[in-house]
Amino acid sequence: MAAAIGGLAVALVAAPLSAQRAQVVNAGSEQALRIGTVTVSRPFGGTLVDGLAVVGAYRIGRERLWLVRGDGGPQCPARYVVVTRRSAEELVTSTPFGTCAAAGKPRVADGALIVPIAGARYAYRNGEVRLLDAARVARNVPVAPRCTPGAQVPATEQAATLAAFEDGFPASYGDARALKRLEMTPPELRDLLTGLACLASWPAAQEAVPDRATALFADKRWGPRAFAMLDVIAEDRTTNPHLVALTRSFAAEMRYRVDRRTTI
Repeated sequence: MAAAIGGLAVALVAAPLSAQRAQVVNAGSEQALRIGTVTVSRPFGGTLVDGLAVVGAYRIGRERLWLVRGDGGPQCPARYVVVTRRSAEELVTSTPFGTCAAAGKPRVADGALIVPIAGARYAYRNGEVRLLDAARVARNVPVAPRCTPGAQVPATEQAATLAAFEDGFPASYGDARALKRLEMTPPELRDLLTGLACLASWPAAQEAVPDRATALFADKRWGPRAFAMLDVIAEDRTTNPHLVALTRSFAAEMRYRVDRRTTI
């Protein structure tokens, strides 16, 4: 028995299925998902959730899929994954998606599972989840977030902000040679790190932002400065408490990534 992250699916003609064969079970101190005889202990991977719920089951051609909701508590009451059956003894889960808002009624159309969330539409097709509405608003959303909790930000705005961030993030921050020549004042560094910490807290950007920032934090010159500045922000009594929490969380994530990169 096995469970894998990421996989391929064949999208043909679709029809809904009963969700009775998928159930939430207890696995020690956590909940797990069981479909048939196969159990997935952590369908959301490293994304922590307090509880699981099976939203529904669907069929796309010969492929069976289940939409699963994860409850992350008051700060993020709803995240989602699509679980598919690769074989009788193997399940595959998609990357987590959503904006912490509850989903509307899912439907199958054009060979994809469409999940509406807070005015946006996510589509699962061929093993990937994509936001269908991001391109429409990408030009109208600023790169820097205002540190608004992700649960309060519409899915389209999250995706558009992330797209703008990825387009505008300086390539020099990821180049070792360029980092040696980089000049940045302490206020500029603080603004940069504040924006990164805020954006990294949004569900749509939890992986992309730390990925882009790792080279900066791993740099021998800028890494110590960046970590020191995050400590300054977190310990500053004038810093908004919400930002303090985000800064500490972001610092912990970046230390983990830098340590792992050094070890590897």
